[in-house]
Amino acid sequence: MRNNIPKLSSVNRWSYLASVNRWSYLVAGILSAIFMVWSALWGYAEILVITPRHNITHWETTGITIDQHAAKEAWGRLQKATILNSNNAEFYMDLARLATLQANAPQISSLDQKQYQDQALRNLLITIKKRPTWGLAWAKLAQNYADSNQNNDLFVQALERAIHFEPYEVLNQQQVIPLGISHWEILPESVKVDFKNVVKQALGYHSRLAPSTIKTAVEYGWTAELVPLIENEQQKNHLNKAITNKNQL
Repeated sequence: MRNNIPKLSSVNRWSYLASVNRWSYLVAGILSAIFMVWSALWGYAEILVITPRHNITHWETTGITIDQHAAKEAWGRLQKATILNSNNAEFYMDLARLATLQANAPQISSLDQKQYQDQALRNLLITIKKRPTWGLAWAKLAQNYADSNQNNDLFVQALERAIHFEPYEVLNQQQVIPLGISHWEILPESVKVDFKNVVKQALGYHSRLAPSTIKTAVEYGWTAELVPLIENEQQKNHLNKAITNKNQL
């Protein structure tokens, strides 16, 4: 193999090698500096979303009316975070969650509701583009299609993807189960089979989902499908009681 270093005197040769090393160190230093700047920006982005994410989760779990001033501030912080780190799918998911909350706020006009639903849809599509195997993002997309009365095919596709990618993740199940039960009649047979497996696993391993699952099943007349999936006696009693209460109304 040929030596690529020019034929020079010993002094010039060492001078040439030192020059090459200086350039190598300089390039390495520049790359390290760029990496440090990126890390700092991404770290700041994560700090920006702490409060908005906490508020969004609080509004979702408590069901209290969303604070519009806090929502506006949260939206600004989340958008700034996406500018600092546009590859973070979770930031776009947070934007979609916030827009969905705003769309579902009481006394909102139909026009504003549509605008918020569209904002949620845009951010969910970005989320999925950046993280295509995130089952929860697909479940949120299915919910958006259901809320905005979109084409049934789009809803079924999103729900099927949610079930396929994260069938046993509890947060995903929490979204998927009520959607599958309430839209049971339009689901293809293959999706119905997979969906029942999700419900059975949720009842067996995530028992905190049982009350809401039973309530939704009774509400939508899905009890005949639910009964074979329940193995826990307490859950069976809960279901029988719920059916009895509904029949007495």
